[in-house]
Amino acid sequence: MRFRLLLLLAMLILAAPAMAQIVNGDFETPGGVGWTAVPPPIGGMFYPAAGGNPDGFAQIRASGDFTGAMGCFSQVFDCGDDPEGTCLISLDYTLAMEIGPVGTGFVRVRVDGIMHLESTPAEFIDWTTVEVNVPCGTHTIELCLFVSEVGAEWTAGFDNVGAVCDASVPTEETGWSTVKSLY
Repeated sequence: MRFRLLLLLAMLILAAPAMAQIVNGDFETPGGVGWTAVPPPIGGMFYPAAGGNPDGFAQIRASGDFTGAMGCFSQVFDCGDDPEGTCLISLDYTLAMEIGPVGTGFVRVRVDGIMHLESTPAEFIDWTTVEVNVPCGTHTIELCLFVSEVGAEWTAGFDNVGAVCDASVPTEETGWSTVKSLY
């Protein structure tokens, strides 16, 4: 009986998701500690202490002088080591048009240089939570604002960035003999 209890406890521990090493995903530490701003000439990149979801967040502002420009906050992080597992990345973003036509500013989320999310065309998107799935392992995430038209001015915000490696757990085919052996 004791062996079965220990075996069950070990299985539960092994099945638990592994936490990722995203640093300052809530942007509460001043100055964007853990994040690198990758700014082409797009405007400004800031870490306001208030206005996020809640409190601090990362913000990109695009001035109207650039087209086809993208500014990003980037971080390399480890999301477990199970090659069969899935890294579940979640984050909140907001998008607001200051000047220009609708559909010329987009939030983009890239992982390892591959775009996994682009926001829908809208004049304003309130704080929205999204998820991206990639294999577990070491990754580079980029949270970006892309502006496609000269004269358009947009602001994007990012907050609550987190990731968890949902490790794969081999399943045992359940039959009458398996159930009987448990009892």
